[in-house]
Amino acid sequence: MLVAVAAWAPAAAAAPPPQAIEFPLGVPGGSPLVIAITVGADGNLWFGSQSGMLGRLTPVGGVTLFPLPPGAEVRGLTAGPDGNVWFADTGRSVVGHITPAGAITSFSQGITASARPESIVTGPDGNLWFTESSARRIGRITPGGTVTEFALGLSPGATPNGITAGPDGALWFTELEGRIGRVVTDGTITEFQQGVPADSRPTAITASGDGELWWVGELTDAVSRMSPAGIVAPPPGGLPVPGITSLAPGPDGAIWVTAGDAVGRIAGDVPTLFTAGIRPATQPWGIVQGPDGAMWFTQRAGNAVSRITTGIDLPADGNLLLNPGFEAGPAAGPGANRPVPGWATTGTFTAVPYSVGMGFPEPANSQAIGGGANAGAGGPGSAESRAIQHVDLTGRATAIDAGRVTATIAAHLGGFGSDTDAATVTATFRDAGWNALGSATIGPVTAADRQSQTGLLPRGRDAAVPAGTRYIQVTVIATRAPGAAYNDGYADNVSLTLRTAPVPAPAAPGPPAGTGAPGVTGLRLVPATVRAGRPVSVRFTASAAARLTVRVQRVLPGRRARAGCVAPRPALRGLRACTRYANVAAVPANAAAGANRVSLATRGRAPGRYRVRLQRGATVLAAAALRVIPARPAR
Repeated sequence: MLVAVAAWAPAAAAAPPPQAIEFPLGVPGGSPLVIAITVGADGNLWFGSQSGMLGRLTPVGGVTLFPLPPGAEVRGLTAGPDGNVWFADTGRSVVGHITPAGAITSFSQGITASARPESIVTGPDGNLWFTESSARRIGRITPGGTVTEFALGLSPGATPNGITAGPDGALWFTELEGRIGRVVTDGTITEFQQGVPADSRPTAITASGDGELWWVGELTDAVSRMSPAGIVAPPPGGLPVPGITSLAPGPDGAIWVTAGDAVGRIAGDVPTLFTAGIRPATQPWGIVQGPDGAMWFTQRAGNAVSRITTGIDLPADGNLLLNPGFEAGPAAGPGANRPVPGWATTGTFTAVPYSVGMGFPEPANSQAIGGGANAGAGGPGSAESRAIQHVDLTGRATAIDAGRVTATIAAHLGGFGSDTDAATVTATFRDAGWNALGSATIGPVTAADRQSQTGLLPRGRDAAVPAGTRYIQVTVIATRAPGAAYNDGYADNVSLTLRTAPVPAPAAPGPPAGTGAPGVTGLRLVPATVRAGRPVSVRFTASAAARLTVRVQRVLPGRRARAGCVAPRPALRGLRACTRYANVAAVPANAAAGANRVSLATRGRAPGRYRVRLQRGATVLAAAALRVIPARPAR
């Protein structure tokens, strides 16, 4: 029996069943045959289609499409160890990557002609591994584009299809002929057939958080599982799931599948299918754990990508992150990585047990920080690995927009010995359209901070939540030093909490009628254009005696940025021009009822345009323009 170990239970029975929400892709001319999906290093959903296209979908539905050359057919997609999204292009027999900004690079050198790459995944060696269905090989490509193909150990006529990173530090793949294969990073291949129905046609495969491998039997409409030792679990022939096409581990420790016109959940060896919100005949296909506690899936015939809830109770108070200490599910050993429930991961980010030894953080480190059984780590091979979560704050909009909410991000961060591998945590504040309004980062903890000792140290900071914020994206980034084999950027006890200031008390009643700011008329400057160094007479008539201020501001060019009108600089060249005002002087004026004159000095003032404002406190009563021209040269 499958035992799903999770830090949270599914929602109470009274909670509504999982519900899907559709995000239309808007591709003209019918369905784009979208099948592949993954989460990128930017926290967005990336998808690929059989009709020659890559796409990016923000978590609120913003779609950007990236066309590929004619003949392209994307069937496999994965978040790479270099921050890019990698794809297997079956139609052109190439492998490529797309950067978060949308730049596409394809590699064909070293790939057998008409190899038809089917599926691709990041391996524990920091390379990308892919299946070649027509070349009948397993391929490996470095992030720089060097390809090696492996066939020794494959049965004659084998057709590799799906591939996944296993819980044992190897790559596991399916063969359509009814076999499951294992390839270690030196290219050694082993096949397993006992217990695999010959007529099942295994296709998609994934590793679960509990250390087993699950695969789809396309022709038997079943999902089966086996241990890394190659032992197929009962029942014989697998669990029946009609129309099953794909599967992935979920944030609740269960396996989630797409099947027919439904999405299903397998827990305790019991499949349950859900159809709410899924249009008939849209063919749900690829599926992935999202950064928001939900599952995201493609619709091959629906011209859409959908999100389905999982029944997990999302934190409403205190720490707003799921699985903040990476405790849910067993952790991985030194040469492997496993899914991390609640977090969308890229590269080989994983959870590592404090008890693993081999120089990793030890139980004494955990006891010192209250770290529990596991810590998050960058994992094997990846130069950069990420763990990403999204927190929905739409229910706090009123307080946020009133400027009353402060976020605190905190974590224990660290590394290994004197290595420079390190981790950071960034909270990005995003508006309703998923635009970034600002961010706050903690870390890294350097080797010097740790005195070259393996361990983790506390880091934290407060940040005002900008008005307009509706979501916070929390990203743990583990970075490996050049030349290292394992990414030893460590994180534990990651926390995002919010503090809301009380609503301000009502303002005190204003002064009685007749005691407010006096009326001011006839403000003029004599002269309005003056040579630097000459005085200016500020003249006006006040309706009553009052203590006023003559404030002088220089008029300057600016660029319209998020912070308002700011000083121009090269990086802001493309932003809209604006006018800003810099305070240069404030002269007290005890005004009497009637006509008044105040002398204003211009000595030392730079030539240019100025604004003169007459104020009582912060209340502006009148304003006039002043121009200062250069002083006459001395004779």
